[in-house]
Amino acid sequence: MTFAKFFLVLLIAFFESTKAMSEDAGKLIVGSFLLTWPESMEYRYGSKVISFDGGARFRYETGDTLNSDTETGVGVFELSLRNSEILEMKRASNLLCGEEVTEGGFQGASAQPGYSVACLKDGKIIKKSGAQSMISGEGRDEFYKIINEFEGRARQYGVKLAKLDFSTDEVKYESGHFIVSVRFINSGNSLIKFKTPDRWSGTDAGERLGVGSRVKIEGDGRRETLEDGWSFALGGKPMLNRDDFPDGVVTLSPGKSAIFRFRTDQKYRVSKGEYEFTGVAFMDAECGHPSSALSGKLYFNPIKTRITIDRDYPSTPREREEWEAGHRAAMSAWPVTPGAAFPEDGLYRAVRAGSGARSLQVQPFKAGDVATTDNVRLLSESASGNYLDGRMQWIWEASPPLRSPRDPFKYAEGTEHVCKAGAMCPRSGRWVARSMTHDWQYNHDLTQIVTVQQGQSMPVIRGDPEYGEWEWVGV
Repeated sequence: MTFAKFFLVLLIAFFESTKAMSEDAGKLIVGSFLLTWPESMEYRYGSKVISFDGGARFRYETGDTLNSDTETGVGVFELSLRNSEILEMKRASNLLCGEEVTEGGFQGASAQPGYSVACLKDGKIIKKSGAQSMISGEGRDEFYKIINEFEGRARQYGVKLAKLDFSTDEVKYESGHFIVSVRFINSGNSLIKFKTPDRWSGTDAGERLGVGSRVKIEGDGRRETLEDGWSFALGGKPMLNRDDFPDGVVTLSPGKSAIFRFRTDQKYRVSKGEYEFTGVAFMDAECGHPSSALSGKLYFNPIKTRITIDRDYPSTPREREEWEAGHRAAMSAWPVTPGAAFPEDGLYRAVRAGSGARSLQVQPFKAGDVATTDNVRLLSESASGNYLDGRMQWIWEASPPLRSPRDPFKYAEGTEHVCKAGAMCPRSGRWVARSMTHDWQYNHDLTQIVTVQQGQSMPVIRGDPEYGEWEWVGV
């Protein structure tokens, strides 16, 4: 947006706001002012408008609460001011009208935060406007302190001329997927319409809906922040209850809500329990109350909710393999160097420093174990019979073998990395035959390398069901 266009929009918004808020339509009231934060990737995502009618009404409009710790949703809030509050607003107006605040100041062609105020000078009403960057001097901090305080008062005590919120309603597991329900709520006094989320683009720059949590509520009420957590991307995904909205449009009257249900999948490894869910919405909407802040793209936080999830992820071999594929790719850029500690439990593959040559075998390590600085001798990944010798780095390859919580003498299903011939394959991938030597070492038969899918039967080795066993060597 060019400076000229933005200046015109600013003036139009100023006149419309003061006209709508003034009892004497068309008359500019001394002390009335308008602050605008246009939709801009440089300054903020969505837009925001603050106005005072010069009398007894303060209005706060926001289309962006994405980076706020205290606000949820988007809306328009109007506060009827008491005498002491009117004096505070007049004080803010006087600061804008002061000589320290100059007009103009817009730089470049991008939309920038602006101000406009009606001042009394030499007995005449004058209009003064410019970039908010020109609000400087000793009064700047005092001015924004007043404005920020009244934003909070308007949110808490003002009339909700328009308000749109959402929250996570339910998360449950069903038939191999998570069913996530999200509720959108019209908590204001105006009609709101928008497309159903399955019609959104699903991209960060366009329309996006996502919910998740990195905060686990422990049994004693303590909030534990996790490195990973539950995360569900929903925008643009098929809705299970799409038939509830046959035209693909949601129309919410004041006080009404709508629930959208999605079948989706989880990304991160996380345990069951109670979680504090939040999220994000990037969307367009039509609002029955005229507001420049709600007429563009909306970016907002949801109302936080506590959700109990009754299963871990991953919990099945298929889920584990899906999770491992993504985690393996992420961890490939962070090898564990000689002398460094392993960051987490896992099966790790050796990579010879300097050459990039990789081992055929993988070895289990626990978080906190220290990678040896000695030379290591392992079979080469090429399965040529050659060995890698030297100092090794280690890269995470897969989940480690885990003992079953029900039977400590057995491994949890799908985590074994050694398997008998004829048994069900616990992990999809490549397997090499091995047998025990007289000195209690393993001899690997590189002519017996097979690829088997999880759930299939492991083949017999050399036609002898009792000969040796299979060792997993990767996907």
